[in-house]
Amino acid sequence: MAVVGVGGVGSNVIQLARAFGAGPIIAVDVRDDKLEAARGLGATHVVNAAQGDPVAAVNSLTAGRGVDVAIEALGRPETVVNAFLMTRDGGRTVVIGIAPGTTPAPIEITRLVRRGIQLMGSYGSRVRTDLPELLGLVARGQVEVSRPITRRYRLAQADEAYAALNRGEIVGRAIVTMT
Repeated sequence: MAVVGVGGVGSNVIQLARAFGAGPIIAVDVRDDKLEAARGLGATHVVNAAQGDPVAAVNSLTAGRGVDVAIEALGRPETVVNAFLMTRDGGRTVVIGIAPGTTPAPIEITRLVRRGIQLMGSYGSRVRTDLPELLGLVARGQVEVSRPITRRYRLAQADEAYAALNRGEIVGRAIVTMT
């Protein structure tokens, strides 16, 4: 599988993928520090999209086949398209990144149809069934919810936190504390 965008959400996707036995897990991002953090959370391979064609790199890592599942966790048109192009014939592209307003992503219709790729969006989980399972993974040490947290901000610094997030400076997750 590939996880495109390994910030706060993508880094947790990597942990969940590892806990459920996915492999290889390819992390794709434009920052080396985020890619190294992703490796520490379970990514088996990393691709720096700022240093070349990420689709070609992922296809090279999969012997030209593509990934069974590509999860896009950023919400940018180009990363949605890249995740789609990384997906093998009959595979699945799942978009979980949120884009501003009504931002479109140009998906190649013929590829979608002829190659039988499933394209879907996902916004959250089924709390009653998924949360107990997630808590079980945490209790067994398979997912570390605190590990991706790399920055803490006080409530008065919330604007600063959002500015750092918008600049892509936060590796993993940042939290705003109410103290």
